[in-house]
Amino acid sequence: MKLFGFEVFFIQNASPVVSIECRYKATTTFDDGVLIDVAIEKYTGAVCYLKYTMVNAENGELVFEGRSSHCFIDASGRPVSIKKHLPELDRLFKEHTQPDK
Repeated sequence: MKLFGFEVFFIQNASPVVSIECRYKATTTFDDGVLIDVAIEKYTGAVCYLKYTMVNAENGELVFEGRSSHCFIDASGRPVSIKKHLPELDRLFKEHTQPDK
């Protein structure tokens, strides 16, 4: 699977979670359909902040909001700047960032 033309395997294994926050707004059951949206909320070149929303597919009710932050590491586990090491991915992250209004 690819994201912006980059293997998701690379991104998953090179961007450990630094923090996570979630707020449950309403309940769902196993039979409920849900729609999940993930957006880049902020990107610094070294840290990526993601925003998650989940809505009930039947009635549009917001049932969940969350955020997570991720750093980037190299194969040895050291922090790296995507801006310096993968400028094309850096450009794509910047293009797809959707800050809150």
